[in-house]
Amino acid sequence: MRFIITFTVLLLTCSFLNSLPAQVYQPYRYEKEKKFGDEDFTVISLEENGLALVRETRRYKAGNRTWELILLDTVLNERQNLELEIDQRKSFIGYEYDAAHFYLLFKSGESLKAILDLVEVNIRTAEVKHIEIKPELTVNLTHFSKVANNFVFGGYVNNEPTVILYVSDQQNMKIIPGFFQNETELVELRGNKNNTFSVILIDRSQRDNRKLMFKIFDSQGKELLEDIITIEGKRSLQTAIVSSLVRDDLILLGTWGGMNSKQSAGFYGVPVDPFADQAISYTAFAEMENYLGNIKESKRKRISEKTKVALQAGRIPDFINYIRPVRITEYDKGFLLLAEVFVPASSTAPFRDNYPYYTPYPTPYSYYGPYFGNYPSYYNRMYNPFYADSNMRPAEDIKITRSILVSFTPKGEVVWDQALELDNIRLTALEQVSDFCLISNELYFLYKKESDLRLKKINLENGQVSELTERIRLKSETDELRTEHDQRGSVRYWYNTGFYVWGIQTVRNTANKEDGTKRVFYVNKVVIR
Repeated sequence: MRFIITFTVLLLTCSFLNSLPAQVYQPYRYEKEKKFGDEDFTVISLEENGLALVRETRRYKAGNRTWELILLDTVLNERQNLELEIDQRKSFIGYEYDAAHFYLLFKSGESLKAILDLVEVNIRTAEVKHIEIKPELTVNLTHFSKVANNFVFGGYVNNEPTVILYVSDQQNMKIIPGFFQNETELVELRGNKNNTFSVILIDRSQRDNRKLMFKIFDSQGKELLEDIITIEGKRSLQTAIVSSLVRDDLILLGTWGGMNSKQSAGFYGVPVDPFADQAISYTAFAEMENYLGNIKESKRKRISEKTKVALQAGRIPDFINYIRPVRITEYDKGFLLLAEVFVPASSTAPFRDNYPYYTPYPTPYSYYGPYFGNYPSYYNRMYNPFYADSNMRPAEDIKITRSILVSFTPKGEVVWDQALELDNIRLTALEQVSDFCLISNELYFLYKKESDLRLKKINLENGQVSELTERIRLKSETDELRTEHDQRGSVRYWYNTGFYVWGIQTVRNTANKEDGTKRVFYVNKVVIR
């Protein structure tokens, strides 16, 4: 009897501990006073090398604009504070980094055939080197990545995709063959962990048996692998993300829908295997366990039944969403895909093919693709459009409604999904607003709402859910928050169990009123325990 009682108490204790909210710590904070007219920082994760803060200033030297680059370590101390002199006609369009260097990419002028200025910064010594790159073709650039000591660029020449490699030791550019294909979109170009790079193209024609094309190249541009997958029926693959060879197997993940539709009907997955014919695994939203969790049960049942009938008849389901994949992660059981559901801007904003023209596309296609850490930008978007039309304006009041995390097997099949409801997040541009980390069997969703951090913890074994709201910690106990500037800042996963959150606040020190009220740009480190 004593054993039974003790065992019962232990079970209840474990259950109680599992149901407790996660502990959120904010051990470090960085602040910099933001004066009137100062530009916003682009905040870039260097993973375990810290963070990089980049912004242009209003200072000029001999016709060059001064850019400020601040490198922070993992406890948010300034490691370097550099001033870079950049031709004032050049705009910031990309960044990259490796274990030793940080790279900023600038483009000159408004012409399509532009001189590129690649600025190399040694993270340890702060040595700065400028590399001038002159493309021989008139290319609308869309992608940029570092591979070993070289750099690879993707884009379009006369509406046909092209990939160009800059070979650093030879200081020249070479065109990678096999990409000039009509009615084909370049949807992905990214470096892998083993000094190779991956490219994905999707056939955008109206013909049957269209193709999804995947290629891997070494750092010198030699093709190592090609896998061509048939897209059967009237389905259209709208987005595509490839894993980065942390695991031995490769997978392509994304969203699918009807032909010419900008809204998605579900997720798909397909493993890379050039030696076998592999079928794409499609999953409709209504087939997933939690995707419809924000809809009343009676309506959810109707949607699920209609979806089942449509799929059996070979049709595209009626239930569709605007949704954008934002991140892929590899873990011991397969792959995780983070996506965010949004509601487009009002009809008064610019549209393209019934899709919000929130950024002018440098591509001939209006499909919305995923953005990654290689593409920076204005207002902290993950990619700055290269050829913006000055007559266009950002779409107004885009609403980000939900975050969806989907687990896939190595074969591309959906295992489970989890959702995070976002509380009235409205933006002027489509940006990632949430992020996650997986610790053992516990999933942590995190996003920023004004001056609060909102956390949702889900135990994947027993389904227990707990939620926590934590105020963003100020630098001093005597500081008082006056205002948080909406739509300025966000939260991102950093490394291990850590995130970083940034924004702009107006604070007042109650212990020293002579200092008055000041406006600060801040970055807080956030750790889940």
